[in-house]
Amino acid sequence: MISGIQKIISRPSMNQQRFLMKEIKSAKNLDQIFNDKQYLERCEFIMSQYDHKNGKLKVIDYSICEQQSWKSVFQSYRQIIQNHACEEIQNAFYTLNQKLSFQEDQIPQLAKISEIFNELNGWKIRPVPGLISDQDYLEALSNKVYCSTQIIRRPQDVEFSPYPDYIHDLLGHIIPIANRDISNKLNKIGCLSVNVDNEQLEQIAFIYWKVFEMGFMKDKKGQYKALGGAVLSSHRELMNIYNQEVSIKHIRDFQMVKKNVQDESLQKEYYYIDSLDDIDEVLENLQQSWSSNKNNSAIADFHFQFDHSDQNKMQKLTL
Repeated sequence: MISGIQKIISRPSMNQQRFLMKEIKSAKNLDQIFNDKQYLERCEFIMSQYDHKNGKLKVIDYSICEQQSWKSVFQSYRQIIQNHACEEIQNAFYTLNQKLSFQEDQIPQLAKISEIFNELNGWKIRPVPGLISDQDYLEALSNKVYCSTQIIRRPQDVEFSPYPDYIHDLLGHIIPIANRDISNKLNKIGCLSVNVDNEQLEQIAFIYWKVFEMGFMKDKKGQYKALGGAVLSSHRELMNIYNQEVSIKHIRDFQMVKKNVQDESLQKEYYYIDSLDDIDEVLENLQQSWSSNKNNSAIADFHFQFDHSDQNKMQKLTL
């Protein structure tokens, strides 16, 4: 059920306002992935529309082609929400839809969405020039800010975009923030990243990736439901769970190794949680590992230990 999200003050905190005006650079340029000159120029123009010095969001005049890409993905997304998303994501979508009334033939403007979120739960959305560093991304979460692109994927990348675009960020990451429990977990992850060393930051970012990018949640019927942004916004990524070479296991069975995220291709393994409370336990265990390994500068493998005695058999996502 919806967790009683209430309208709160719309004035951002000093730290939040400061972050909204922070200059953020891309950690991976588009031309490292695409060689489509026309597409690169279009993206460059859209990215230039945000003036971080005053933190104001401009209205983007999306093209017919971009609108069509949105329509195609959003039609599929509605089915994902109804049939494959976890309850928390479903509630988040219904909450935001009541405020915004999503239209499949019109891309929602980021400025309007940010305004709605500020009223819902004090969060703000700000544009960034594509993929950004883990440090900037997590710092944003600690200030109740989500960093989003505004570019739109090409028609040939409708089912799977090798680079994060606005469709991915909106459907996969921004909408879930409308659920208070999810937004609280994201803020907690962000706050944990403040004043940590590079190794610890990398570990936090990897946990975020496994849960909120590629993660699933197992419901009361034992079915795996989409939680992560990639599986919510990409029908191809979601269906990849049926690949016989793909594994899915509880995050308790996850071993921390040096971060090596493959974000330009489909995944070969996925992780699930039983409830959002599992995230608290993951973070507590992570902090305990820091305390017991203060003198160890290498990135050591560690195993998430949960207080679960049952070892449920792995199940595939049920359609």
